[in-house]
Amino acid sequence: EMLKLLDYQRKAAYEVVSHVRSGYNPMLVLPTGGGKTEVAIAVATGLAESGLSTLFVADRKSLLANFSKRTSERNSACAAAMAQTAATAPPSFWKNYDGVIIDESHELRESLLLSLILWSKNYVGMTATPFTKGLQNFYGLIVSGPTTNDMIREGRLVRPKAVEEPWYDEYRIAFEQVKLRGQTLAFVPAKDLTAALQACKAAGYASAAIRSGMPSEAIERTMKAFEEGHMQVILSIAMLSRDYDNPAVRHALDFVKQTSFGHHVQKLSRIMWAAPGKYGWARYHDFTGNWKRFREARDQFWKHGVRDWADVARYQV
Repeated sequence: EMLKLLDYQRKAAYEVVSHVRSGYNPMLVLPTGGGKTEVAIAVATGLAESGLSTLFVADRKSLLANFSKRTSERNSACAAAMAQTAATAPPSFWKNYDGVIIDESHELRESLLLSLILWSKNYVGMTATPFTKGLQNFYGLIVSGPTTNDMIREGRLVRPKAVEEPWYDEYRIAFEQVKLRGQTLAFVPAKDLTAALQACKAAGYASAAIRSGMPSEAIERTMKAFEEGHMQVILSIAMLSRDYDNPAVRHALDFVKQTSFGHHVQKLSRIMWAAPGKYGWARYHDFTGNWKRFREARDQFWKHGVRDWADVARYQV
């Protein structure tokens, strides 16, 4: 039963379940703020009601635990596994499941998909950034919810403003020249973490850094302090560029050159969640030239008639 969903979420979940029942492998494309996890839970519930045993695959333990807990509360428990575990699972593992829901399907995970095809398992991909070439080789039907522009018009997202900042090869100057008016994420290369953190603090911003490999308790303490407003800036090394949804974040500072169009959009999306008084102050400060490369890639999509991110999976540039 697909209760407590918005109309477009209910429609998307119904379409996905119908396609899987018909033997197809659809991809669900929803923009940031579209409620992808809610739809995934509804899909798992719908498949369970059809007698199909489903596995949810993601690459974050916290997301897996939350997904399992919430499907269990709806009496339609869905197993969950790390993407790395599923990709190397033996044939005996797949005998337990009829279908698979793959979160962040733009990561492609080709070895996992080939295993699913080999063992004749239906699967569903979910993503907000369907820009990876090769997706069309594994997913046929595209199920799209509202577009990013729809979400902005409805007030669920805010349109970010990009500011191309000059780079003087000096973090002190960079942090002193920006005017931050709210919670901020700074994406920094690993080699520059110490220098960037020192410069941020010297500029007067209460700040801290998180990186892969830190104890989970330390990360949780840092993020809790940030979300409670005890610090203004979090410097992140490849951790908060996707799937971090905090409406209070108004600025993103990008010091990491990015060649992936999808990863760039994920960074940009972190500041798009709507919040009171945020309109006009969702700003992406680019110190790398990423924004110029983004515009060039966007223009290529436009040449193919694409006008919104949710449609990109239908085209290959």
